[in-house]
Amino acid sequence: MTGLLLGYDLCIAGTILTPVQRTLHLCFPCANGTSDAALATCTCMEKQLAISAVSVGAMFGALTGGHAADVFGRRAALFASDILFAAGGLAMAMAMPHSAWLFFSGRAVVGLALGIGGSASSAYLAEIAPTAWRGRFLLANELAVCLGCLAAYFVAWLAGDARWRWSIGVTALIAVLQMLGLLVMHESPTWLASQGQAERASHAAGMIAGAAATSAPAHIVTASSSICSSSDSCEAIADEATPLPSRTAVTTWQALGAHRRPLLLAVGVAIAHAATAANTVLYYSREVLQLAGVSQPLLVSAAVGLTKTFGVAIAWALADRAGRRMLLLTGTAMMVMALVAMVVAFLDATRPTSGLAVAALLTFILGWDVSWAGLMLTLIAEVLPQRVRGVGTGLAYATFWALSFVTGQFLESAFAALGIAQTFGLVALLCLAVWLWTWCYVPETANRSLEQIARTCGRAETPAAPAAAATTATTDTVADGK
Repeated sequence: MTGLLLGYDLCIAGTILTPVQRTLHLCFPCANGTSDAALATCTCMEKQLAISAVSVGAMFGALTGGHAADVFGRRAALFASDILFAAGGLAMAMAMPHSAWLFFSGRAVVGLALGIGGSASSAYLAEIAPTAWRGRFLLANELAVCLGCLAAYFVAWLAGDARWRWSIGVTALIAVLQMLGLLVMHESPTWLASQGQAERASHAAGMIAGAAATSAPAHIVTASSSICSSSDSCEAIADEATPLPSRTAVTTWQALGAHRRPLLLAVGVAIAHAATAANTVLYYSREVLQLAGVSQPLLVSAAVGLTKTFGVAIAWALADRAGRRMLLLTGTAMMVMALVAMVVAFLDATRPTSGLAVAALLTFILGWDVSWAGLMLTLIAEVLPQRVRGVGTGLAYATFWALSFVTGQFLESAFAALGIAQTFGLVALLCLAVWLWTWCYVPETANRSLEQIARTCGRAETPAAPAAAATTATTDTVADGK
């Protein structure tokens, strides 16, 4: 449900941007007229803020949400994010020309919810997932993002531009549904054990595994519970059997300092993802299509949603088989080639090649979803040790959203100042740099327990270690009795 909310918000913003611009009078009317094509060429700070305000909220949400998930638990953080999602969606739906600030505030509040929910859900999924399935567990969240994206396009098409308020208000409905689901969801056994709640950790581990709950201490669960026979979350329980001290700002920063190497890697992953500017391209996909001369941009936007789903389905199927590195390198290479094609399509800005632009956009989205879209939070949650997983995920996620704000706020300005082709060329160079950084520094985490990954990231090990991964996979298979 967290992924569904994220995907819906990601795609609904770009879909309703033109009617919102017209209704709230954002850089309106334009010198070129009031048609959709004319509005797409108009640029002002307010219009860009309507898109990028979510990144500001998400940055602060990730910072506070990661810490809250460590202090109060994963469920409590998710519940707080749902309240904010509902409030933000309703605020945007109620915005009027004289109260446009409600739309901007609502976008920021939804961003706050995204930051909290994204970091909390990733930590939770990483902690309950069996080692051999951890990639698929975390990428299931990204599959839900795609479903949310498709739902946004369908709702926007069904409601039409005139009823964009109903489209954005659906956010509140999805949030309420998740709140109901949270009432019956068990807390992470790993988090419970880290708080010294051994009996509750044992019960939660047994219930999540579908086995009979036991009252054994948390470290006994590691050996006896069915979830612990195959899940790295229980390895973390054994590793963290001693309860953590009460969290304060000092102890939190001390813990982060002690694990600075995996923290720097997690932040680097977030920076690499943000440097691709993929979120911003998705936000402005309808406008890019309009600038390319596409007559039915909303219809092509639906194709963007289908492409996202297909890309994540590929990542879901291959993440635990082919590994994270292969998907990241392949997907980033696709993005570079797509951006080069976009440069060619817009070489003559007055007569862009619309067919090539559409094909390039879809290839870019496919490459993104095969790689960074789902694997960023997967990698971040995997490389961070248990003691700092919540707050560390929050810091990395906040870094990503801070940089996303920069690209979201200034993409249209770059179009105007540099030119469309030149802007896409610059992004292509950034993606090439991301590919090189990934090749040099990102380790393989597939088929390794969280404990093994922590040891790998704690020392400077070379990125690829297929033999070790294969050995680990064989060990886990024998342990699982499969």
